[in-house]
Order: sequence, then C-alpha cells, then structure tokens
Amino acid sequence: MTRLTAALLALAIAAPAPAAAAIPTITRTKIIDIAKSGVGCRYIWGGTCWNPANKTWKGADCSGYVTVTWQIPKASKTTDCLPHYYTTSTYTNYTTHWTKISRSNMIKGDALVYNSGSAGHIVLYNSGDKWGSAQVYEARGSAYGIVYRTKAVESKYAARRRNSLGTETPLYPKLTINNAIKTINGQARDLCTTGKSKSIFDWKQGQTTTVNIDVKNSGTAVAKAVKIGLWAEEPYLQVTRWNIYSDWKHPGSFTLNDTDALQSIGHANPAKTFTLNIGAMSVGETKRIVLKVKALKFSVGAADHPDVRAWVKSVTTYYSKSAFDSSATNYKNYQTFNGGDLRTYAQTDVLSDEVCDQKDNDCDGQTDEGNVCGAPKVDSGIEQNGSDAGAAGSDGWTGGIDDTDGGATPPSYPDPNDNSENGRSGEGPNDGCSLGGVTEGASGALPLLALLLLALVRRRRQ
Repeated sequence: MTRLTAALLALAIAAPAPAAAAIPTITRTKIIDIAKSGVGCRYIWGGTCWNPANKTWKGADCSGYVTVTWQIPKASKTTDCLPHYYTTSTYTNYTTHWTKISRSNMIKGDALVYNSGSAGHIVLYNSGDKWGSAQVYEARGSAYGIVYRTKAVESKYAARRRNSLGTETPLYPKLTINNAIKTINGQARDLCTTGKSKSIFDWKQGQTTTVNIDVKNSGTAVAKAVKIGLWAEEPYLQVTRWNIYSDWKHPGSFTLNDTDALQSIGHANPAKTFTLNIGAMSVGETKRIVLKVKALKFSVGAADHPDVRAWVKSVTTYYSKSAFDSSATNYKNYQTFNGGDLRTYAQTDVLSDEVCDQKDNDCDGQTDEGNVCGAPKVDSGIEQNGSDAGAAGSDGWTGGIDDTDGGATPPSYPDPNDNSENGRSGEGPNDGCSLGGVTEGASGALPLLALLLLALVRRRRQ
C-alpha cells in the first residue's frame, strides 16, 4: 500500500466529528471495563462496535476501539456502531478531546499512538513498563482480533490522555461476618427462660448441632487470601467437623468450595482454636464455614454462656486481627462492619438431665428432683454398736428391761422382807438399797420409788 493510498483510506473512514462540545466525564476504571468487554471480539478495519455477548459480531479497528473505550465524542454502547470519528492521524496531530503527556506520567486508561502518514497504530495502556514492555488493550489486526497482552512499545509511540476524567471511587473489599445456630429438631431454642439464660440458645449435654459462619464481600474489589479464626469454648463445647462452601455465581445456594480441600488441618475434631484459609472472595460472594458442634458438659452457673467464636484474621493489604479479642489493623478504615471489628460469636447454655448436685440441671425450677440422690436415711434411734442399747426401753433402765429385751438380765431389786431378822430389810447383794445408782438417803424420792418397785415385784409374782 502506498503512502497516498493509506492517506486516502484514512480520510475515507474518518467521519466529520461533531463540534467540540463538552464530553461526558468518565473514570479510568470505567475505560478499562469497556476495553475488557471487547477482548476476544473481531478486528474489522473501519469498525467501531462489538458485542461482548457475541464475539463474532462485527468488530473494531485500533482507533475505533480506543474511541469507544474513551466514550468520545459522546457516551455510547459498544453495540451502537457510531461513525468512525478519529484515526491514528487525528490522535497524533490534534488535541480535540485529549492532551499530550509524557510517557513517564502515564496511568491506566491513557493511550499510546503513532502515525507515520502511511501507517499508524494506537493502544490503551493498563500497566507495566512505560518505556518498554507494557500491558495493553488493542485491536491488534484481523489475524488476532481485540486482545490484552504484553507489548514492547517502541519509542515512536506518544502518550495521550483523555480530557474530563472523573475522580476514581476507591475499589476495595468490604467484608461482613455473621453466625447462625441451627435449631435442633423437635426442641425449642430457648429451653431455659429464667435468669440469665433467657433468650440464649439452649441444648442438652451430648447433643450436636450446626453453626454456620457466613463471610460476605460486599465491596468493589476482590478480597484476597482471606483467613478466618475459629474457637469453641471447651470443656463445654467441641467442634467435631468443619467444611467450606460458597455461593459464587449462584447467590444463596451453597456448594462445596475448592478451598475446602486445601487446608493444612483435618476436617474432624480440630483443635480448640484453629484457622481456615478461605482464599479469594469475588465481589458479592459469600463463603460459608459449616461447623458441627457438640455439647459436652453442663454449663449453667459454671460458665458465662459457652460460645463459638469466629473472626477475620487477615485480608491481604486491607485487614488483620490476630485473635478474637485483639485490636485490628484496618487499612484506611475501609472495613465498617461492627465498627471495623470483624468478629462474631454464638452463645449457648448446656443443660443436662437432673443429677444430685443441688443444681437445677434441666432448668424446670426444681433441684435434685426425681430421687436422683437416692432414698433418704431413716434414723431408728438405736445405735448399732451397743453404746446406747435399750435407750428406748419402757422403764428407762440402762440395758433395758421389757418383755422384748431378748433375754437381757434384769437388775437385782431389794427384798422388802427382813430375811436376816436384824431389824432391817432390803440389805443383801444390793446393800444400801442401790437402785440404778441411787443410794438410800440420797434423795427424798427414795421411799416412793421403793414402794413402786415393791408393787411391781408383787404383781409379777402373782
């Protein structure tokens, strides 16, 4: 192709541009987003449109591609197929809606162009060496189509910057973390509604339930290398298993995530405190850590609502928090959930069947009911070692004398007769008239007692 022919062709495809009115404001990020939508579409000389949903539909050449990504001279859709307003010659020699800048000052969304009269090319700069190998978007040619690649940009290329660039909205991940305890089938969530246990999830010793930890990225950028810390309050609770799920591309419907198989710890019976690396999180994605948790020990009165805890330990560049109760490093305070403290916890109370411990283990308002302490001991009033044998005797004698004494030998009683004819009665083996330790003259009640005993002896003889 001769230089004249190339010049004529350039004039043929360059439609008269509208008067230099104000162009719409656009951000660099938006420029790159439009450029990305064309990757994989066709190169068509003189073309100014493409369809991201149908890569084989029409296409664009290099200058038509940059014109649409820059949205000049007016805003348009990539499928609008506007006139071909600008060529590499226009971009090289004029400053209609752009400014000449040094290559050293380039930022993503700027352009690199050259035109020698007979040939020219223009690409969109994204990153990399501004004087050497750079990452660019370009409509490369009919054999390649629209591509994103690393290109050695020769010194003949000059830098151009679109006018009316808007202020960039910072792009960053923004995480939230929440928990949910699954209700045990056939059992109320709040079994114990008295005292401090009211409104706390209650379950019984030996039961197992599920605790879901949901981490969501509601920001504007990917969250990279997200790590989650987890802890269960032993000896009352124990995590018996964990798994990682994601709802990426199907919001609200969770499937097992590939990071589930990439952890350094086993799925069953992890330590009291452990860490899971749930990897990168796309914008809008939720990752769910499913914990199987078992109630091990009665806790009411022994612990302040044993809980399961989870916290975001780190997000590359943006956040770090070493432990549940430690302070966080929050880059530019981008994380706002819970005041920037990305953590959550699920409180419980562990009940049990009633046992003999003077506690209301099953929270029914009663203590040690159901004969859990065994039958109470009945006091018979008789010591078994003989130290107080006969204490219940009807006559009050030590050793006891009654009709059921089992053959106990009764004490000797004084004989009321004067058997020795010495003018005294009652002497003999019990000389002194000892009566259960009471001697004659020791008490004014002695005559009365003697009469009573005499009457008793006579009655027996009869």
